[in-house]
Amino acid sequence: MKAPLVAVAMSSLLLGACPEPEKVIVYVPYPAEVGGDVSADGASDVQTGNDGATLPDPIIITVEIAVPDPGPGDDGPGITCSPDAWYCIDNRTSAKCNGTGDGHAEYWNCKPAEICSQFTGRCEEVICLPGEKQCASDNAWTLCGPDGTSYLPPTLCGEDQLCNGQGTCVLASCIGTVLFLVDVSSSMGTHWEAVKGSVSSLEGNNPFARFGLWTFPKEGTICETNDAPAVPIGDASMPQILNWFDTHNPYGQTPLVEAYQNVLTNAATLFNGQGGSVVVLSDGADTCAYPEMVDPIALSEQKIADLTQVASALYANHDVTTYVIGYEYTGDPAQLNAMAANGGTDYLTYTEAGSEQELANALIEVLDDLKLCLGP
Repeated sequence: MKAPLVAVAMSSLLLGACPEPEKVIVYVPYPAEVGGDVSADGASDVQTGNDGATLPDPIIITVEIAVPDPGPGDDGPGITCSPDAWYCIDNRTSAKCNGTGDGHAEYWNCKPAEICSQFTGRCEEVICLPGEKQCASDNAWTLCGPDGTSYLPPTLCGEDQLCNGQGTCVLASCIGTVLFLVDVSSSMGTHWEAVKGSVSSLEGNNPFARFGLWTFPKEGTICETNDAPAVPIGDASMPQILNWFDTHNPYGQTPLVEAYQNVLTNAATLFNGQGGSVVVLSDGADTCAYPEMVDPIALSEQKIADLTQVASALYANHDVTTYVIGYEYTGDPAQLNAMAANGGTDYLTYTEAGSEQELANALIEVLDDLKLCLGP
């Protein structure tokens, strides 16, 4: 296979008196039908052509061009630029000024997916539509720059506001901030796909809600708990949550009390002082707290008291409500009811779900209760 040839027309440059020749590096791509390409540093991106044959070495040609100096009273064609700076000859060509500011040291043709950025003077990948708006963080928004190669510096939202999925600042109370506190004990094994499917159904119905996932027990243990969420609360966290279900299996027992207490301990960081909701999903009562207690009545009362205290503190101190769903629940109903009744919602008892559809409906009902809104 023969490499493509390059012809450089010199006649238009040989006008008037000329200084010393300058070296100009020309990037020459392989023809589309060959299928090869080279990057701006001359390294080959594709080593074989469309037909599988090995391509010749990438073509980087250095040409000595004499750049003419304008004569007396002549406006051009001399070049004036900032020494050693990169700039755009046009939106498809990037150039670097030489050390004396009167010519190009080198220049590059941008690749098809690139454009010469007015900010850097180099060929940059186009990553967004000019003027497109998106969230830069939980409480800031930004615009895609005029050339589509970068985003502009972010603008902070107002007090008590968050950025929704459209890059618009709205009151924090208008965005559903939801932490799933999910029982992943061994008994959940038969419910695994149903739970995942129900959680997945929430994303399309609630595009502006922000989700996170906290699981219990800690992976590889019987009754230990996690001190951080499996997936932090965020705008685009649902794929990470579903991936967590795909890559993990149920294990251990049900340390519900301690897991719920850990959420309270971390509430300020989890919800960033903006409030939100915890959705507890379990198929059984706590089986881990206070193993030293032998009186079953006293043990039950202590667990109920702890769950009540956490639900009340989350609501009173962090403006975080608690919703409780029992999926084919077989444990002591007083435990789940203690969280529901003190969680700051209109639900005084836990919501029962005996099938995947009922679970999906229960989760949708919870999100509807959060009164999501879009803002201006």
